[in-house]
Amino acid sequence: MCHMIHYQVTLLLHAHAVIETTNGEIPSFLHSAVAEEDVSLVRDILRRTKIHPNSKDEYGDDVGWTPLHHTLEVEDQKTQEEIMKLLIQGGANVNLKTKHGFTLVLHAMQNAVKNIFEGIFEPNQHGEFEDSILAKEEKQQIKEVFKEALIGEGTGVDLDDQNGLTPLLLASLKGNVLSVKRLLENKADPNQQDEFGHAALHYTLMLETDQRTKEETMELLIQAGADVT
Repeated sequence: MCHMIHYQVTLLLHAHAVIETTNGEIPSFLHSAVAEEDVSLVRDILRRTKIHPNSKDEYGDDVGWTPLHHTLEVEDQKTQEEIMKLLIQGGANVNLKTKHGFTLVLHAMQNAVKNIFEGIFEPNQHGEFEDSILAKEEKQQIKEVFKEALIGEGTGVDLDDQNGLTPLLLASLKGNVLSVKRLLENKADPNQQDEFGHAALHYTLMLETDQRTKEETMELLIQAGADVT
């Protein structure tokens, strides 16, 4: 399938065809290229077509997904990093929501995607991506691109889904202490509530985990100004 899409797009590009964003009823070539994990095709499409990296599709269960959302399902970490970098540098908006209200960070947290989310918020002991075979300087460049895009100034770390769920609420619910810490360091609001009035502390109390994890998470939230009343 991947080779077929690459072949079709290459033929169209050589014929100087105008390839534009679809009407949303089917995935664009860019969505397909990302789903097929084809880095070179993603690069060609971004450079040589009018398909916008923020285009959304209405295909199957992926309602409102942008190509950037699809990168979270790329299994190979090097490929995932390269495609995300291309899309972000090409103008992809990391704060766009799917039909169900998921931003990229929230979607990553919801689905426990480790490669990118933990690569940003939970670097290994060397401060680098785990198991990445990219050159050291390129790793750092990619990490800075992601960090600036996902948790930099103007990024919606508090953007919620249709139920008011934020990345911090999910991280608290999952007992992901390091992610809670990173989100709070980047100005996530410890008192933001979901549609039922539950804040991060409430989610922490619902944790089915060891007492130490619960206590560490609660301490971080309280130190960040969580309302204990």
